[in-house]
Amino acid sequence: DLHVVLFGSSKLVITGSQVNEDQIENLGNGTVSIDGEERATLNEGSNVQSVPAVKSILMVVAPSGYREEELEVPLKAFENAGYQVKIASRGVESATGSADGRVRVDVELADALAEDYTAVVFVGGGGAEVLFNDADALRLARDAVEKGKVIAAIRIDPSILANADVLEGKRATSFSSDRENLLSHEAQFVSEDVDTDGRIVTDQGPYQAQGFCGG
Repeated sequence: DLHVVLFGSSKLVITGSQVNEDQIENLGNGTVSIDGEERATLNEGSNVQSVPAVKSILMVVAPSGYREEELEVPLKAFENAGYQVKIASRGVESATGSADGRVRVDVELADALAEDYTAVVFVGGGGAEVLFNDADALRLARDAVEKGKVIAAIRIDPSILANADVLEGKRATSFSSDRENLLSHEAQFVSEDVDTDGRIVTDQGPYQAQGFCGG
């Protein structure tokens, strides 16, 4: 949802989440920051034009053992499409991949809010099992669905969506090891590389990462 915030008598900010005036700082040159992050355009004068919120995607990775290509391929595609991408994880400043790659963490998982993003993507890899029953990961998944966001899960991470009870009656695919978990949560399992049901996107594994971006 877009929220309108009046900033002064003749200035308007359009943001992707509800904010208060004291959270907004004028940076000059027609831009503002919201809570320290450049997020919107500031328009001055009596003929104010609405400005779309910056499109942003949150990618959630395990603290260790995420699969590098399942992060890097979609991330590059998202950025090339004009999205701002933030990385969330649990309890680390940088996460470590299964091949010893590293990525800086922007958002602590406990602080992540679905309403701040256009989409939430759970990145796979063996380490992602620690998020299967993580309370904040499940909350984030539920909130994303409730708020009508795009939500996606790669490889084994559809189990996070299943455990959050957002796949009931929905088509979904996953890595073979998680098929039974999806079925036990009443998902309609499909043997597709990538599947989309409404705003829910699921993917079987690393070799479908490029196709996932198109999904």
